[in-house]
Amino acid sequence: AVSIDYGYKFNEIFETGLVFFFFNDTATTEIYTIMPRAKLNFNVNGFVNPFMELDAGVAFNGNGAAPMFHATLLGLELGKTLPLTLNLLSFGQRGIFYASLGCKF
Repeated sequence: AVSIDYGYKFNEIFETGLVFFFFNDTATTEIYTIMPRAKLNFNVNGFVNPFMELDAGVAFNGNGAAPMFHATLLGLELGKTLPLTLNLLSFGQRGIFYASLGCKF
């Protein structure tokens, strides 16, 4: 699975954005998901930024569309310019744990 996230900070705590998610479980099934997201940051200026996030949107495949969501109850961003993001307690579209590398500009 591959996802691309875009976020826009309104202030030091609240961020919103968009998630595009692609998943291919077999050679014949491809799932594309687009979800708006809301994120609460608890230490955005520190090296370690704990956060919570909620994504909700629509998944598309060859058979139609279905509602989709993802929630992260505990996540950590490690770093400032190129943060390593760890979603430690999650459920939904992306699974219970995932890691990613980002870029802030």
